[in-house]
Amino acid sequence: MHESVVKFMKRVHAFVSGEVQGVGYREEVKRIAFDLNICGFIMNLEDGRVELTAEGENKNIEEFLNKINIRKYPIFVEEVRTVEEIYQGYFKSFKIVRDKDLQKEILSAISRGTVEIQEMKEILRSVSRDTAHIPEIRENTAIMLEKQDNMLEKQDLQTEITKKGFNDMRKGFADLKEEIRAGFTDIKEEIHLQRNDFREVFMHEVSELRSEIAEIKATLVRMQAAE
Repeated sequence: MHESVVKFMKRVHAFVSGEVQGVGYREEVKRIAFDLNICGFIMNLEDGRVELTAEGENKNIEEFLNKINIRKYPIFVEEVRTVEEIYQGYFKSFKIVRDKDLQKEILSAISRGTVEIQEMKEILRSVSRDTAHIPEIRENTAIMLEKQDNMLEKQDLQTEITKKGFNDMRKGFADLKEEIRAGFTDIKEEIHLQRNDFREVFMHEVSELRSEIAEIKATLVRMQAAE
């Protein structure tokens, strides 16, 4: 990229802490990045923080860093630590690096849907207040608000079902693991018992064979003495 263009570009690497996982924060940051033509990535970390790298025009990066400092339920950013890096122009878009933990991803999506429904409810309440003097609109708004409440109830139910489903799945895997372990223990014990039985039978047969050989030897000695 030409030097005259690069000097107007910036790259930052940031770590965001607070209530930023499982609440739709990455999706919100991606939306902000899209609006500001920012490229890069964002991902969850094991310690509860979120890591991101962003590239774009200087003024857009500054606005981006300001806007991602979100404190709107259920998102609450406590701190954004940033380090400016050398602009590379490596990224072509802004991507979310998804978690390997499927449950976290599903719950995050449900949580984000809940936030969007809450935002729609606020808009409808505002419309309801502004059009309270118009009966037709007031009635339609009331119906829509009721639908939003029903959707929120379904979202909460879906969250509980998802959590229960994954917990049951984990329990199922744990039970299966225990059954396999117990099965191997039983097999090991059975092999041990069979090995002991085989040894006992084998030693008995060897003992009998030795007795027979001794008897044959004694017979031969007597025959030789008789001659």
